[in-house]
Amino acid sequence: MGCTSKLGGNLGIVWIVKQQRDLDHILKTGPTPPYIAVLNREFYSRKNLLEFKENPHRVSGVLFFDTDNSNPQVPFSPEDRCPNRYSGLYANDTQYKDCNQNIWQRESPISGLLYDDIPFPIFLINKKESVDTIEACFNDHNVIATDGSQNTYPLCGIQLDSFMMAAYDSETCINSHSFVDELLQRNGRRCDTVDNQNLFAYLKFTSGPLQPMNNTNYMRPDVVEPQSIVMLITKLSSVSMFTELSPGADSTITSIVTLLAVANALGKARSNPEVVKSKRNLAFAILDSEPFDHTGSTRMVRDMLDNQFPYPYFMYQPNNDTDTKPNVPDAIQNMNLSSIDLVINLDQLALYPGADTIHLHSGPQAANSPKLESTIEIIKRQALKEGVKFEQEDAKLPLPPTPVHEFIKQSGALPLDQRLLGLVLSNYGKEFNNMYYHSVYDNVNNIYQSSKENLTNHLTRVANMIAKSLYELTFKTEALNIEVERNVVDQLLDCYLKNASCPLFTEAWEAGHQLPEGPIQTYKDPTKKSDDMNGLITAHLLSYSIGDRVESSDRDNCNKKNKNSLGYTFQYVNGDGKSMEDKNKGVCIKSQVKMLSSFSPAYILGDDGVAIDPKYPAWTVSLNDIRNPVRLYLKPSPIYEWGIFFTGIIVTVAAFVVVSHISKSISATKFDSEPCSST
Repeated sequence: MGCTSKLGGNLGIVWIVKQQRDLDHILKTGPTPPYIAVLNREFYSRKNLLEFKENPHRVSGVLFFDTDNSNPQVPFSPEDRCPNRYSGLYANDTQYKDCNQNIWQRESPISGLLYDDIPFPIFLINKKESVDTIEACFNDHNVIATDGSQNTYPLCGIQLDSFMMAAYDSETCINSHSFVDELLQRNGRRCDTVDNQNLFAYLKFTSGPLQPMNNTNYMRPDVVEPQSIVMLITKLSSVSMFTELSPGADSTITSIVTLLAVANALGKARSNPEVVKSKRNLAFAILDSEPFDHTGSTRMVRDMLDNQFPYPYFMYQPNNDTDTKPNVPDAIQNMNLSSIDLVINLDQLALYPGADTIHLHSGPQAANSPKLESTIEIIKRQALKEGVKFEQEDAKLPLPPTPVHEFIKQSGALPLDQRLLGLVLSNYGKEFNNMYYHSVYDNVNNIYQSSKENLTNHLTRVANMIAKSLYELTFKTEALNIEVERNVVDQLLDCYLKNASCPLFTEAWEAGHQLPEGPIQTYKDPTKKSDDMNGLITAHLLSYSIGDRVESSDRDNCNKKNKNSLGYTFQYVNGDGKSMEDKNKGVCIKSQVKMLSSFSPAYILGDDGVAIDPKYPAWTVSLNDIRNPVRLYLKPSPIYEWGIFFTGIIVTVAAFVVVSHISKSISATKFDSEPCSST
């Protein structure tokens, strides 16, 4: 899939589409193709774009104009109506694959466009100044105002540059090098793998002795007890058609905010006697790259199956040749699938007019689980206490496309009484309420439809329901002193959706460092070297919520602890709503929050390059070298261009003749003259 240009960009005459006859002008009657079609919301559809694709000699690119601050009144999502249809729990299930039993996404004018291979560039322009400039150029040069027909030369044209270096498919792209690359012995990469970082944390600190690995200097971490972990998970990233704009307000942010609010409340209860004494624990996981065939959850579950989660091993140096015990402290304990008792997945929790119910999805695979009835009973009871409207979906309804799929899928190989139970909590039943799932319009306007105050109150109630349910499900006793702070939910929404440089984010951020202005984007382009702000700030917030303050620890001491610790993460943060000018006046936070690779297990490094295991997702993103993506120019008539060309040739030839003649004259003069002699 993709929207690429030729090397150096695509050129075309600007034509703004306001009615059907403008489309006909571009595709059929216009005398000066190729055109750059300029579309508004009404005409920006998959149908029109595919028509352009079928006429490559008449259309060389598309500009999508949208300066309207309001969202469309109809569904407008480029995502497949069956998201992640080729992966997950039902990919090979004859009854449920391809959403045979239930289609999650509403029909949209651009449904599925995200996965179409478009052979020309598409750019979104949402700044009014830029739109006005292009419209003025079009009106002044391209169109006759009286009848809407095309004007004569010179015409307003645009160059769109989005040249992508990717080749054919992921395996070909990763292994491809040009002759020039080989000659210059340079890397010559054409694409990068979709590889960011998953977040993982235990609520209650857990560590244990390292176990020796035979005949090596490596030690494997101890594993927590079977069926002792309850997990709360959600996804970290979203996606949209336009790389620089991926707000993900409902598809991602509402769930992250709820999880962090839950973590903040439960973090204050870690010292409760029942928590300290219990052998059970709660874990949080926020999974990256989930829109790409569940890449993040696939990586995490694969590591669990290989007994390498969160870490495969640690290295140690023996004190002498006979030393069999490592000279290292205890390390964070590992966990595998048999360690997990229950997984609750949060997905899309915004409040919409007429849709204020939280739906619980269990799916057909949970029908025989001995844990299902008691788990749902606890959640229902807490929902009633918190005033949350709650509805359990039919067990025959498949699970929605969420990270929990991979956990359940791989747990199926275990005996029935050892399998984990996977549930999804969402704001939808059989169909997404979010009309802009994975769209540029999944923004503040989308989730504040019933007002920000109502959403904040709603998410606070939902977070309370989840926090108290998790406490009881994990530690087997009712939560009496758990309360989610409304103020925390309110600040989290503001910080993620409006301005990351806010007091709450600053408090949890690295001491002495500034956060960027503006909202957090939920998609990180792996080809860009900029920080993954979404992942980094979320990890800091989670650590700040469930970690401990280390007293009397300056920056150097905190960093040293982090470097030497096998069990904990130490972060030196501001600890205040203002960024510290003195970087040594912050606070050291100790937690077990880990940032772990979400790199797909599909890639196998061999002597002949990289092979791909088809069992796993293998998404890559094309590299590019775009410097001037959109340039406006005036195109003269072909006669004028040829005239200039031939004039240039004539001038060049004439100049050559004159210079040649002068050169010969100078040479002859030098040859015939005699040097002066002194007298």
